[in-house]
Amino acid sequence: LAIDLAATEGHMQVVLWLHETAQWRHKCSVHAMDGAARNGHLDVVQWLHAQGYACTSKAVDDASRNGHMSVVEWLTALGIPATKAAMNGAAAAGHLTMVQYLHRHRKEGCTREAMDAAARGGHLPTVQWLHQHRREGCTVEAIDGAARHGHVHVVEWLLAHRQEGFTKHALRQASMNGHGEVAEVLKARQRASCAVQ
Repeated sequence: LAIDLAATEGHMQVVLWLHETAQWRHKCSVHAMDGAARNGHLDVVQWLHAQGYACTSKAVDDASRNGHMSVVEWLTALGIPATKAAMNGAAAAGHLTMVQYLHRHRKEGCTREAMDAAARGGHLPTVQWLHQHRREGCTVEAIDGAARHGHVHVVEWLLAHRQEGFTKHALRQASMNGHGEVAEVLKARQRASCAVQ
């Protein structure tokens, strides 16, 4: 719907005009507020709420992923639900302040994908914070993903502080993608592991 698109893009004047036009009255869907929240348009979100329109958990989830703190705080104060995708998405984008806020003010938590995605994106401070403050942990995808994208500092930290390890794909993909320093770190770990056994 046109009003949903206008709200999503933050065009408040267009939203107001469409809402006042008889043919659009009561034609706004949850996509309007979800989209406005996703893109950080707090004024539009607040206006839609005042008009009695609703949103889904995607509003908080997507606003969190995109780092729109004022929107997330406002929706949280209203008691709008979220899912684990909120913290997972914020971690994937490296929005550490958002991850911390969600940890303190919401109960949904996250999954191992939060640390995996933060590692894959090279967001070491987020990885470290999740390691210290959350219990979900990560999978081998944390090192595999960090290696694939050349985040040597993340790979080194994970090798020193986590036990999940990595798969054969980590070394292969690091090499194929031209991340020689990462490949050397992984080879050294393999040699050390073989020497211990």
